[in-house]
Amino acid sequence: MEFADDWPFAQQPAFENSCACGYDGRSSSVDSESDCIVQGLENHYNYPSFRDLPHEYEADDRYYDFGGGIGRPLRHWCCYGEVKEAVFFGRMRVHLETRFGEQVPVMFHLEGAVTPTYFQWSDIKENQSTMCILRPYAHDFMDMTRGIRQESPNTVMVFPATQAVLCQEVDRLTRALSSIGTCIICKKDGAKKCSKCKVLYMYM
Repeated sequence: MEFADDWPFAQQPAFENSCACGYDGRSSSVDSESDCIVQGLENHYNYPSFRDLPHEYEADDRYYDFGGGIGRPLRHWCCYGEVKEAVFFGRMRVHLETRFGEQVPVMFHLEGAVTPTYFQWSDIKENQSTMCILRPYAHDFMDMTRGIRQESPNTVMVFPATQAVLCQEVDRLTRALSSIGTCIICKKDGAKKCSKCKVLYMYM
């Protein structure tokens, strides 16, 4: 007998790609920050899989504080994926592939003509860009699929890079910030500090 993924006692199948900490999606492991020791975009606590996102109609205390009867976000979380398909037909529809191998539809339901703050619609390019969505939740669409219904473009950023390249760049920046005095490019001891950010060093 096969069970639906949301059946209470059914074991979830493993992700196609596991987190570097060993989390493979078969059990919930996003309850505390100590659940994942990986830094950068590959931390599954701060950047959870689509499967681990809170559902819009479920009280998920991993993400929200329901004291006083009102759900307030406990922390920041972000779901991201590489753009595999982008279609504009009345509404912008984007198909993402997360780093866990999940296929996620994102539908933009915007009222009126809304110009994004942090990207342009033309930045969304198939197999060439990565979309990051701040504090999203899972939504069940009328066609029985589950995805993300995005009602504002202002919690979305689009980077002109594949998912792999974006993760590499963030890792490089994270290492540079954790080892002050090292050039972010060549890894040698830096001789000159950046005049703008006052953190990154350059080898001269």
